[in-house]
Amino acid sequence: FPKSLNQLFSPPSFLFIVGHLSPRQHGFIPKRTTSSNLMCLVSSALSNMLSGRKTDVVYTDFSVAYDSVSLDLLIAKHERLGIGGRLLTWLKTYLVARSYRVRVSACLSDSFVGSSGVPQGS
Repeated sequence: FPKSLNQLFSPPSFLFIVGHLSPRQHGFIPKRTTSSNLMCLVSSALSNMLSGRKTDVVYTDFSVAYDSVSLDLLIAKHERLGIGGRLLTWLKTYLVARSYRVRVSACLSDSFVGSSGVPQGS
């Protein structure tokens, strides 16, 4: 499985995806970090200040956002980006109708099918 995932995010595939992201996107992009994001912000704010303009900034923590992703919307978004065929079939198989179990200490829940969210580490 990891080999498949590595092939999915090989340079040509990844470049296709990155080409559809905002140039201001820093998370999950090679050679871009929270530090590079802050340097861009400081540069932009300084430029605005010197030009007499204001800078408004909103940062949002999406650390749990992946838990509530609508799988139907995620798949539709991939289709709109032109991703289809075997890759889309693989993605649907990977995401949809996954069963989960929750462990709290020694207690393990019954298996259930998730209707939203993507697997941790995806």
